[in-house]
Amino acid sequence: MMQYQRSALPYNLIANTTETCSSNLTTKHNLTMAYTVLQIDKSDTDFPSLVSKYKALRLSALQQTPRAFSSTYEAESKLPDHEWVSRLRNPSKDTFVVVDSDGEWVAQVTVYGPVSAEAYILPPEAGQPPVAPDEDEEKWQMLSLYVLPSHRGKGVAKLLCREAINHLRSLRHAAPRIRVRTMIAPDNLAACALFGSLGFSDAGLCTLVEGLRSNGEAMPEGILSAEYTTRAGIIMTITQHRF
Repeated sequence: MMQYQRSALPYNLIANTTETCSSNLTTKHNLTMAYTVLQIDKSDTDFPSLVSKYKALRLSALQQTPRAFSSTYEAESKLPDHEWVSRLRNPSKDTFVVVDSDGEWVAQVTVYGPVSAEAYILPPEAGQPPVAPDEDEEKWQMLSLYVLPSHRGKGVAKLLCREAINHLRSLRHAAPRIRVRTMIAPDNLAACALFGSLGFSDAGLCTLVEGLRSNGEAMPEGILSAEYTTRAGIIMTITQHRF
């Protein structure tokens, strides 16, 4: 069982696990150190330091796994500080991180929403299954998942995504269910396997343009190349009842 508690750190504590607090995780994922899943607190007085850590991990992600993201290291490394602050304080997005026992940020993921059914729907050619009305189902997008290479293969990504989803399930909103969608680069088989192990199922194919819009990200200017309009990205979704 996960242990829940309040944190004195400048984040909102969601869950923590060590090699002794979850025997299933220890056996299956070989967790050998304490990992803590935290939600970034947008009102924290030391917010600039949180932005700095988020930026460092994000740029590492763009360098290490560039094909997994719609943006590039070249573009984001030039962003001014206020752009990073604005991104992390976006009221429609919440970012969750994994911190190891030494206090290092080793993974992060963002959720965007809730998104209206109208905005969530894709063109028929995407093959996405029908979505329920907003009063029955709250819709979210999961994006920007990244784990430092030295911490992969230990169940960190699965722990992080599960706790982010559980947080959404715990929100006291009117809709009795949540639907979480993610869009994956066509060659990112590891991500497909991860989300499949979490209970996500295939839900069609998307273009990069649709991925950017669904993630609440800005569109590039000018004429878009085939890279942006080819329908090849993998859509996966999961629907769960609230706690």
